[in-house]
Amino acid sequence: WILPFMNLYAIAGYVDGDGDVPIGLPVEPLLDTLGFGVLCPDNILRPDFCDDVVLIDVQTDFSGYNVGVGTVLAMGWKSWYAAFPITYVWSEMSNLEQTIGTLTVEALFGHTFELRGEMKIEAFIGASYLDANHEITDTYSIPLSDLSPILDDVDIDYKVLQSNTDKWAFVAGGQFQFSKEW
Repeated sequence: WILPFMNLYAIAGYVDGDGDVPIGLPVEPLLDTLGFGVLCPDNILRPDFCDDVVLIDVQTDFSGYNVGVGTVLAMGWKSWYAAFPITYVWSEMSNLEQTIGTLTVEALFGHTFELRGEMKIEAFIGASYLDANHEITDTYSIPLSDLSPILDDVDIDYKVLQSNTDKWAFVAGGQFQFSKEW
C-alpha cells in the first residue's frame, strides 16, 4: 500500500482476581505509631531491630472493567512496512478510588523476506511508549492481638502511587509464514 491505512477498534473486558502484595514496614516508625518510640533512641544504646523492616503480605481482591479504543496506522512500499498502533484504555477497579488511564503508542518498521512458495519471514524493530499512573488507597489492619492479648490491632491507612519509570521500551521481533493459511 502506498497510502496509509487506518484501522479503528474498541475493546472491553471484565477482570476478577486476587493477589499478594508484599509490604515492608520500618520498625522504628511502627513503634512510634504504637507509642513505643522510646525503644529506639538516637544514641549508642540503639538496638539493631530499630533499623529492621517487618515484611507482611497483604491479600487483595479486585474486580472491574476495562474499556479501550485505538487505531493502527499502517503503510508499506514493496517489501517494507511501518505500523503505528495507538491504544487508550480506561480501567475501573473495585479497590481503586480513581479510574486508571493507560496510553500505549508503538512505532514499528519492518521488512518482508520472500522465501520459496508462500513462505515468508517478517522482521521488525521499533519502540513502544506506555504511560500508566494510578493511586491505591486502603487500610490494612495489623493483627497485634494475635501476638499478645495486651496489644490492640493497629489500622494503617496507606496510599500507593504507581507509575512506570521507564515509559519507552525497544521492540524487536518477527514471524515465519508457512503459507497463507498458516
